[in-house]
Amino acid sequence: MLVSPIAYEDLSKQKDLPDGKAENIRLAAYADAVKGVAQARNVGFVDLFEPTRKLYAAEKVPQTINGFALSDEGYRNLSTILIKSLYGEVKAQEKVSHEAMFEVVEDKNWFWRNDYQILNGVHVYGRRYKPYGNDNYPGEIEKIRQMTELRDEKIHDVAQGASPD
Repeated sequence: MLVSPIAYEDLSKQKDLPDGKAENIRLAAYADAVKGVAQARNVGFVDLFEPTRKLYAAEKVPQTINGFALSDEGYRNLSTILIKSLYGEVKAQEKVSHEAMFEVVEDKNWFWRNDYQILNGVHVYGRRYKPYGNDNYPGEIEKIRQMTELRDEKIHDVAQGASPD
C-alpha cells in the first residue's frame, strides 16, 4: 500500500510561514508520482493530498502547527480520512474509543522507544559493548522486542473492539 503526502496548509495569515502554493504544486506532483508507481506495481494507493487540502479549506481551526506537521485535531481528522480510504465507511457502533486506542498505542510506544532509542546504547552497540553488552543486552533486546510485538497485537485487538486491559 502506498500513501500520498498530505497537503501543505496555508497559515501565512497567522504565522510567518509560506502560503504553501509552491509547496502544494510539488506535493501534488509527488502524489501523482506515487499514484503512478502504485498503478504500475499493481499495489493499493491512498490519496491523502486532495482530502487534506479540502479538510484545510473546510475547517476553521488550523489542522497543522506549521503548515505540514499535524496538530492533535489534524491527526484525528486524518485518521478518519485514512480509515475511510482503507476500510470504507465505519458504522458508529464499530468505532473504538479514542482513549482506549491512545492508551494501548502509548503503551507499545514506550517499549518501542526503549528498543530503538535505548538509553544505554554505548553499552549495547558502542565502545563499551564488551564485556557488558555481549553478556546482558542481546537477551534484553530480544525480550523487549517480544513485549513490543505483544503490544502491537493488542492494538489490533482493541481496534476490533477488545478491552484495552
